[in-house]
Amino acid sequence: MKKLVLIAGVFALASCGEEAAPVEEAPVEEEETVTERPAMEDIELEGSWNLVGFAAESIPATVNMTITATGDRFAVRSSCANMSWPYTVNGNIIETGEGSGDKSGCAGDRTTWEYSIAKIVRDANIVMSAGENQISMSGPGGSMTLEKAG
Repeated sequence: MKKLVLIAGVFALASCGEEAAPVEEAPVEEEETVTERPAMEDIELEGSWNLVGFAAESIPATVNMTITATGDRFAVRSSCANMSWPYTVNGNIIETGEGSGDKSGCAGDRTTWEYSIAKIVRDANIVMSAGENQISMSGPGGSMTLEKAG
């Protein structure tokens, strides 16, 4: 008898209401529009430059360095240092290779401008336009601003 009552109850529940239970539909997510950034033009490093900024500081008039980029070499010369590195620029990414003269003499002395500039050039990974005739080189070693000479 118990089985009969249970079966009758199941049929009664099954026949209740003919409307289907509401089903919540997941909200339709809008497709994200991806816009491609245009390729950045290579920053032109070729030529002679003056050091005009180091991090957020301006450069004292007593600091006298010649900075040039010719072909695939970037060079910094001062009264006590003659340093150079091979470099390549791809867009705004700069890669420098093993330098020469950048760890000896005054460039090896942590208290000199030459040491700081050599560290920036060795560790630089970005070169960007910093205004008319100016570029900024930066990376884990810090940043410097150069202005086109002449």
